[in-house]
Amino acid sequence: MKEWKKIIGVMLLAIALITGCGTTTEETGDQTSGDSTEQTTNEDSTEQNNEDTNEEPAEEDDATTEQKTGEGTYNGQADGHTIEIMMEDGPQAFQFGEELKEKVESLEVDSKVSFTYEEKDGALYLTDIQKK
Repeated sequence: MKEWKKIIGVMLLAIALITGCGTTTEETGDQTSGDSTEQTTNEDSTEQNNEDTNEEPAEEDDATTEQKTGEGTYNGQADGHTIEIMMEDGPQAFQFGEELKEKVESLEVDSKVSFTYEEKDGALYLTDIQKK
């Protein structure tokens, strides 16, 4: 009798772990490539909003991205494509591409820098950096 209780307990525990760890795309809100209903709805509402305001849809173009400038103190590299710069309002992380890798690697920690950057999707991307 004691053996059966152990077996049932282990089975219930296993079932609880399996069901607790499993998720579906509906629960997480992820879209699969076969589910175009949600995508169509979003596109329709975007078109409707554009018709209501008589505006053209905004195009995501690198040429229209606003370039900003800044100055600060280079704190170092966080990883292979991110640096931290201490600015007046605190430390800020900036992403950079291969084209700036050589410049970034030549910087010394605590050196004063001036830089240009763009904001895309909530992240900051360096377009140039110079030691002052």
